[in-house]
Amino acid sequence: MAQQNDKMKVQSEKTMGGNGHLLSQLEVAGKLHGHICPSLFYGVSLAMRINEWMQTTNPVNRAAFEIILEGKSGCIRDGVRSVLGEGTAFTIQNTGHCALTAVCTKDQQRCRISISPAVRKAINELNQSLPLEEFKQVGVAHLKSLLPQELFEE
Repeated sequence: MAQQNDKMKVQSEKTMGGNGHLLSQLEVAGKLHGHICPSLFYGVSLAMRINEWMQTTNPVNRAAFEIILEGKSGCIRDGVRSVLGEGTAFTIQNTGHCALTAVCTKDQQRCRISISPAVRKAINELNQSLPLEEFKQVGVAHLKSLLPQELFEE
């Protein structure tokens, strides 16, 4: 039992950059979107986290969920679509947050995942201090260095 807990602890301590599935999904999203940037990283990360929850809640019927995206960036939207599927319908709300919510229409269970405000602030500061191409690289590298509990606010 202690060995299993240690294994779970090690897995939860992996940085975002240590998540091979995330990195491959980010590459796919970047090819579809045209570039990889922090906002695309946000969208992919949020959608992967919501997708995990949806699969445990109702793995058979994807249409049984209402998806709500808080964020106006096209990069975030493209990241979400690359994970959840191009045909996934979602409502966009401009709340000033960067979050994704899934609501099961059958029983109203919901899960909301958001990017930490501290992370968003750090990325915004990088955006203001670096040329665009350098910002994209440095910003994504910074996000990859974070632990999931640092990136997300659940």
